[in-house]
Amino acid sequence: MTLKELINIDPDEVFKMDEKSLRHYVAQLNRKARQRISRLKKSETYSYAFDVYKEPKKVRTLNLNQLRAEYKRSKIFLTSKTSTITGAKKSNEKLRRDFGIKDDAVNIDWKRFHNIIGFMKDIAPEVVYKHRKNIIVNEAEPGNWDSLPQEDKARILEKYNITEPGRQEWDRKSALYAIYRLEQERRELDE
Repeated sequence: MTLKELINIDPDEVFKMDEKSLRHYVAQLNRKARQRISRLKKSETYSYAFDVYKEPKKVRTLNLNQLRAEYKRSKIFLTSKTSTITGAKKSNEKLRRDFGIKDDAVNIDWKRFHNIIGFMKDIAPEVVYKHRKNIIVNEAEPGNWDSLPQEDKARILEKYNITEPGRQEWDRKSALYAIYRLEQERRELDE
């Protein structure tokens, strides 16, 4: 079967499959996923899809329900635009353009960058972070959050209804600091 045929199997059909058939299809999908992962690693291109997916599971050890879940997980990875080198490069380039980052001006930790942006979107979607790109790229460090006055930290945490991040949650602290700075700049512009 081709990759397209494997991905386009009807979900009801996947649910009705016996364990042996499903194991065969999942093994084929995982083989394709391993090929993409290998290519991504060789190219040293950051891929959000790979970062989420990690590695395919070994199908020999999975029961029927786990096989169904692995089929879905592999299908999502293989249909993601950033699971290919070209798609990952285009995505990273779009982020560079959106955030005004010159090609070689900044060496970005893309995983951390995605984590910060994702966290900001989760807790404060109304914050228009694209207006001040350099805050996220250059200023969003956990130490900056720690150094804020307690009343500012309490206000941000209360406004977005979240608890104080733990010591290990660096990206979360960075996102909170970026939100604080963006709000501060918005107030300055309004005055």
